[in-house]
Amino acid sequence: MLGTSITSKGQVTIPSDIRKALGLKAGDRVTFVTDGDRAILLPVRGDFLSLKGVLKPYFKGQKPMSAVEMRETAKKYVVERYKDHRHGGK
Repeated sequence: MLGTSITSKGQVTIPSDIRKALGLKAGDRVTFVTDGDRAILLPVRGDFLSLKGVLKPYFKGQKPMSAVEMRETAKKYVVERYKDHRHGGK
């Protein structure tokens, strides 16, 4: 298991093996998603417009979501997508 330290500014260095496996280079963006007691690092691929329609299935017959609800729903979507990809799904 690879490890790294957190600086006083909350920064971490992503080990080179991980950067290589994910195809990350200087300037690339990543996001962190929590899944229980774990944090999942995901490369940010595409742009903001590529997210269009992601929340649409969650709106059917519901009242509008707050920004916090949208963020939490989007996080769940990303975690589900990660798990599906990781375990041979979609």
